Amino acid sequence: MWKFWCWMPMPRQWGTRIDAPIPALTLRHYAGFRVMGAVAGMVVPEAAARFAYRQGLFVLAQSGDSMAIGNDEHFTPGVW
Repeated sequence: MWKFWCWMPMPRQWGTRIDAPIPALTLRHYAGFRVMGAVAGMVVPEAAARFAYRQGLFVLAQSGDSMAIGNDEHFTPGVW
């Protein structure tokens, strides 16, 4: 059985954790999709950026008033 936990701040009446099973129908809908991941932050420590890069994740960090992709041209994204 699949479960989803959400640790994002939510309104008090919702609580801070969702511990409900995800219906199988919902998962089947996304069966043909491919997923890529990213690490993003205002400040991304070098060790975290290096680890994310090696795991095939995009590294996004703040650059002035916008975001910059920290991956170089040799990066190959992981696809799951």
